[in-house]
Amino acid sequence: MARVMLTGRVTDAQAAALKSYAADVGLPVYQATVRALELGIATLVGGRGAEPAQAAPASVSAGEIDALREAIDRLSQRAELSDRLTQRTLYAAGGGLCCGASGAGRKR
Repeated sequence: MARVMLTGRVTDAQAAALKSYAADVGLPVYQATVRALELGIATLVGGRGAEPAQAAPASVSAGEIDALREAIDRLSQRAELSDRLTQRTLYAAGGGLCCGASGAGRKR
């Protein structure tokens, strides 16, 4: 399970309650805060668990999968062609810039 860092603010009374709880159970305040947050979330979701429900897998036909593969292949080819065109354009522009900067082709 991945952990996400969150920050929050509590009232003075809540902070005192967390510190008292931490001292009673022998935990650092940070760990007591995490435990309180976990228990609070479990209470909010009403016993369903804190993890989100997984969606049922959609039934997809083989034809739809093949069509999706073809669409991805076409997009990949277009991206590759676009990349080649961009590289050629940059190469030509760089060559022209170097030629112009060197003074090639100028009459003296």
